[in-house]
Amino acid sequence: MVHRPTRSAGVFLLAQISIIAGTGYGLSHIPISAETLLWLILTSVVWIGLLAVYVLTGAVDRVVTLLDDLSKKSIGTPQEKGADR
Repeated sequence: MVHRPTRSAGVFLLAQISIIAGTGYGLSHIPISAETLLWLILTSVVWIGLLAVYVLTGAVDRVVTLLDDLSKKSIGTPQEKGADR
């Protein structure tokens, strides 16, 4: 896995939710059919789900990297352990 530095995931999600809510508010003044409304809701739910998966994938990748670093520091190589004694 390639570690990419994560910016503020919370701000990213908040911005995406604001865009969806703003679009919903804008569309609330336009008469649309129930079918179109259901498609918009489905699209919003899928988009939020994909964003959540993206953020969680980044978080898990970061945790795995940190645990890998910790395990390398605690175990070390035999030469490093001999040098400490």
